[in-house]
Amino acid sequence: MTVKEKKKHDLIPLPHGVQPASVGTRIATFLIDSLALTLVNAAAGLATYFLFYTSFDQLSESGLVGTGWEVVYLIGVIITLVNIGYFLLSWWLWNGLTIGKRALGLRVVQMETLEPPSLSKSILRTMGYLTWNYFFPLVFVPLFTEHKRGIQDYLAGTVVVQDNTLPDWAKQKHKPKRTSA
Repeated sequence: MTVKEKKKHDLIPLPHGVQPASVGTRIATFLIDSLALTLVNAAAGLATYFLFYTSFDQLSESGLVGTGWEVVYLIGVIITLVNIGYFLLSWWLWNGLTIGKRALGLRVVQMETLEPPSLSKSILRTMGYLTWNYFFPLVFVPLFTEHKRGIQDYLAGTVVVQDNTLPDWAKQKHKPKRTSA
C-alpha cells in the first residue's frame, strides 16, 4: 500500500448519519469496562490464591518449590488472560460491544463495511490495546485523528460509533442474504 493509498484509507468517510463516538464517551466506556474487569480479576485472583496457596505452601515447606511467589505469578497470568479474553471475545461474540459500550450506546464496527469485527479484527484490536498499555502516549491518538480512532482501530481497520446511528443490518453478525426477485 503506497503512502497515498494509506492516507486515502485513513480518510474513509463514514456513511451518512453514522456518527463516531466522542473521546469522552470512549474514555467513560473504558472506565466501565475497567471496573467490570477489576471485579472479575479480584474474584479470579482470590479463587486462584485459595485454590493453589495451600498446595504451594505445602510444597514450599517440603523444598520442592520456592516461597509461594509462584502463586503470585499464576494470579498475574490468569488476570492477564482474563483481560485479553474479555476484550477479544466481547468484540467478536457480542457484535462489537463490551459492557461499557453497551451501557453507553457505542459499538465497534469495521471501518469499510460497518459490520461487527471478525475474529481476526478482534485479535488485531486486542493487540492494539496491549500496545498502548505499554506505550502510554499512544492512548492520546484519538484526540488527533479523524473519527477519533485509536491505535487499536488503525491496526484492526475498525471505528467506534454511536450505536443508535447505525442501520439495523450493521448490528447483526451476519448480514441477511439478498434474494433476487
